Amino acid sequence: KYKFFPDNELLSTTVNKYDTRTILEAVHNCIAHQDYSLNSRIIVTEKIDKLLMDKLSNVLSKNQKRTKIRNLLYEMSKKDKTIYNQSKSTANPAWVLSVKK
Repeated sequence: KYKFFPDNELLSTTVNKYDTRTILEAVHNCIAHQDYSLNSRIIVTEKIDKLLMDKLSNVLSKNQKRTKIRNLLYEMSKKDKTIYNQSKSTANPAWVLSVKK
């Protein structure tokens, strides 16, 4: 629920923050396309302006999943240096968790 005060009105108005039907459709799609052999979870993250539902779909091939994970790790290494590529090779990276000092 989201509560706000419309312009030129004294009373607040409460509305659903997200359209229920849209959320149910997104959750349904995540469940329907889940790879149950992985025993993985659907991660729901709420940002200020969006609701993210993340999972690796079994619609993706094994190579596409590897590429997606490699790209995510690369972005993490550039963003906040939590991980780094120990091998210095982009073809065969060896990702290592950085130690905070």
